[in-house]
Amino acid sequence: MKKKIDITVCILNYNNGEITKKCIQSLHDLTAGISLEIIVVDNKSTDNSLEILNTINDIILIKAEYNCGFSMGCNLALRKASGKYSILLNNDTILKNNALKILFDFIELHPNAGAIGPQLYYFNNKKQFSYGPFRSVFERMKWEFGPELRRLISLIIPKIGIKKKEPEKQQEVKNYKIIGRPRGCAFMVKTSNMKKVGYLDEQFFIYCEETDWALRFLNKGFDNYFVGDAEIYHHWGLSTSVDKGLFDLIHTSSYYKYHKKHHGYKAEILLRCSFIFGASLNFLLFLIALFNKKLDKIDEFKKFKVKINKGFMFYEPIPEDTKKYLSQENKNFN
Repeated sequence: MKKKIDITVCILNYNNGEITKKCIQSLHDLTAGISLEIIVVDNKSTDNSLEILNTINDIILIKAEYNCGFSMGCNLALRKASGKYSILLNNDTILKNNALKILFDFIELHPNAGAIGPQLYYFNNKKQFSYGPFRSVFERMKWEFGPELRRLISLIIPKIGIKKKEPEKQQEVKNYKIIGRPRGCAFMVKTSNMKKVGYLDEQFFIYCEETDWALRFLNKGFDNYFVGDAEIYHHWGLSTSVDKGLFDLIHTSSYYKYHKKHHGYKAEILLRCSFIFGASLNFLLFLIALFNKKLDKIDEFKKFKVKINKGFMFYEPIPEDTKKYLSQENKNFN
């Protein structure tokens, strides 16, 4: 008789075998009261990850043909999931308590739950922001020119000054419904619901895929929840720290795709305009910095170049190993 699986844990690995091993070890050490199926997708690592992963017992190892990104890589695991529930779990996470059992008990009591997520922690035990809202294109646009506009105004009218950003408020209430999405590093759904909602949208190489997924769950009539009793450590940004410049561009590309998908071409155009407007403000601040020592002219010019590039970015930014594979595939096809 086939063993009943409560949760399928889907973990993506790319050149971080030892980190992934520690994540899996925490699953074994701290999970009790439920049965797990652990599926690890190696995204064509170029280090010794496969050697490490091959030594780990009780996992299903899938070897991707190339570095296909987060969405496609996770979908390789999700399509093989046999658990009643499936959770996307970043390999740079470590359980803080019996988090998966707590998530399991919660979702069992909330049959209309779409996506649920735990409370995330830095490794110094400070809370991370564990969920977020669905931002409109106008809210997203303000990120690219708002700070520059405020700085410019403060130079012209010094008495106004720059308001200091208030620190994020700690989430006090433990478990509640959210009109938004859990963070993608620990994102749990009912496996059977994926037939109604669909898998992760593979047009997103990385970033915005969980926002898109959570919104699709809501649009199908499900509710998303934050489950603060479940606690997981998360090493913020570890998987994208190797090439921050490239992943910053990929992030922007994903924003364009997300807003175009849900709000149309006008939203993408408006977002591009916000980068160009922000770049123009940075260039103006750069010119002022030539005569005002309070401003860093090098920093302002760097920001200008980054934003103007994003505004006129009409190519797909992807890692070099992915680019080589895809170009080779096109040659073989032709």
